[in-house]
Amino acid sequence: MKLRSAVYAALAICGACSMGAEVAFGRLAAICFGSAQPAWGVLIASVLCAAAGGSWFGGARATSTNPASDLGSLCLLGTCFLSLAAALSLAIRSLTFAAAQSLNPLCYGVAFAGLLGAAALPAGALAAAFPLSVATLESGRARASVGWPLAVSTLGGVVGALITGLWVLPKLSSTGGLILLGGAAFVAGALVIWALDRREAGGRQAYLALMAASLLLGSAVLARGRAAPPGTVYEGESVYNYVRVAQEDNHLYLYLNEALGLHSVDLRDRVLTGSVWDLFLLAPLFNRAPYSTGDVSSVCILGLAGGTVALQYIKVYGQANIVGVELDPQVAAIAEQYFNLSDPRLRVVTSDARAFLQHTPQLFDVILIDAYRPPYVPPHLTTAEFFRLAKARLSSPGVVAINVGRVVGESELVDALARTMASQYPAVYVIDMPREDAGMSNSLVVATTEPTTMWDWAENAAAVSDPALRAVVQRVAGHVRRFSSYGSALTDDKAPVEQIVHRMVWRYLAHGTAWVQGAQQP
Repeated sequence: MKLRSAVYAALAICGACSMGAEVAFGRLAAICFGSAQPAWGVLIASVLCAAAGGSWFGGARATSTNPASDLGSLCLLGTCFLSLAAALSLAIRSLTFAAAQSLNPLCYGVAFAGLLGAAALPAGALAAAFPLSVATLESGRARASVGWPLAVSTLGGVVGALITGLWVLPKLSSTGGLILLGGAAFVAGALVIWALDRREAGGRQAYLALMAASLLLGSAVLARGRAAPPGTVYEGESVYNYVRVAQEDNHLYLYLNEALGLHSVDLRDRVLTGSVWDLFLLAPLFNRAPYSTGDVSSVCILGLAGGTVALQYIKVYGQANIVGVELDPQVAAIAEQYFNLSDPRLRVVTSDARAFLQHTPQLFDVILIDAYRPPYVPPHLTTAEFFRLAKARLSSPGVVAINVGRVVGESELVDALARTMASQYPAVYVIDMPREDAGMSNSLVVATTEPTTMWDWAENAAAVSDPALRAVVQRVAGHVRRFSSYGSALTDDKAPVEQIVHRMVWRYLAHGTAWVQGAQQP
């Protein structure tokens, strides 16, 4: 009875560790490689292949004279692999951070291969637990209840996935989560070995337990002693993101996930940043002339992050009330702590952007969308149905604007979003970032609820009196165009945004700077 109880407990723990590790590796993939579905799909496929191999190996060992001893050993081996994975996760993060700075495809490839290997090894070891437990329990009446081990393992997996996703990752990070799961696998192995008759428990288990405990302790010490990147003021993980606040050039910057995406910068004593956030200030000027800064009374920002755009609007459109919508509550808290979002004209709402628009009865003069997880746009914020919803929440006149990341010389993603907006709005405009260095850049796509022309833009821009806004108008001179190409729109049923981004980035990585410069030629 003691052995049966230990086997069931170990099986539940192995199921919890297996699913918990899958959730943790999914978070690590999002941190290092963005929220791309292909990356997640390849990761799941690798884990399932490893699990299939582990099941086969466990079935082969099930015919041995002492499958319970093998079960305990494999649980301890799972501890070793999870501990190594925790240590590898730190190296993978460092490698992808370096790759993000140089856009080096080799670094990305090595890091992704390391991620797949780190995920596959513990998955294979833990998957062997099921056939070994069946072999241990299958005697007498247990033959009639062979489904119980699978049920216990599955229930353990459910508990592991929920606890890891809802509590472990936000509290301990993906690396800390892997260490905790490794500790749980160690307990599972120790339980089975403790329940065995002393004659059945060989000396190899003692050596394996010592190795597993050493690796577990070593990975914990390594994770605790890891130095944050230079200039880090805050570093942590939330339910949705790896979050880092860094001080550079006497300013604070907010980075999320794979370090490729700079999401906010503090303003302090300035209004403009020299980046794409400045372009958002121009959106109301595309309304039918005459239209001035004093006509803007309500603004909705979907994707508040650190609140850079919100603070710019407060300084330029001082009379406007602003609602900032942020999906991640921890990002909103960090923004309030580090980026000074205490102005009474700004109300922060924690919600998904589309869900907020569906449920709010409020109308806005301006809706700004900056909800990237670079270089990806959440697909549900790119479709005709979404822009129709946004139009229903706009006053007349009103504008909606979305920040679109792109590779210099590429316009496929910009065109796809502009076409989709043109299916719902009478006029669409594109502002390209003036600085066109080889590499990544941005465009702002703006749509108006009323029919407008470039003459309206020109007249409103010429009448600007605010010095900061006038500086942005002058900077984009020659970079504003009316979008006139029409075609199929992205829809809720079909919005292949990730595939568009993949093609764009692949062409850049495959052909490099020479291709970008060639693409810019008339």
